Amino acid sequence: MAEKYWLRLDHEGLGMPLPAVYVPTGHLPPRWPLEQHFVDVLNHDENADLPIVAGLAADIADPAGMQLLAVETAASGAQRHAAVVDACSVTAVATGRYTEPSTRDWREQAYAGRLLIVVLGHLLVQASTTPLELLFTPGSRMGVVALVANQVP
Repeated sequence: MAEKYWLRLDHEGLGMPLPAVYVPTGHLPPRWPLEQHFVDVLNHDENADLPIVAGLAADIADPAGMQLLAVETAASGAQRHAAVVDACSVTAVATGRYTEPSTRDWREQAYAGRLLIVVLGHLLVQASTTPLELLFTPGSRMGVVALVANQVP
């Protein structure tokens, strides 16, 4: 099976407020229901907040890659802290390797905000593909996901 490569985007250079990762939709389960919670990149108002995708989290602890996780939480009950959510179940949705390992600085920036922008698109990550092509291809969608930990390994 071919390696599934995901691209860490230069979020600062692209004007994004948080670290970001491009994930090809072909690396996600077929008819994945959470994809509908992402907004279209080409039609998104840059002055509007990106949606936080409830029920999805990212594990970026491994510098070589990351996992997207479906997280089911209890429907009721107070949480200990706004940044802490007790999960009833966690299921791996997809796993990918970065084209280049993440740096400690990149992970620190993500953990500081406890959030990550995930861009979904139809193009596969290839050496000749630019981040702008991936981001601004018709059908590309983006949303914000929570991180599963707040420590930089």
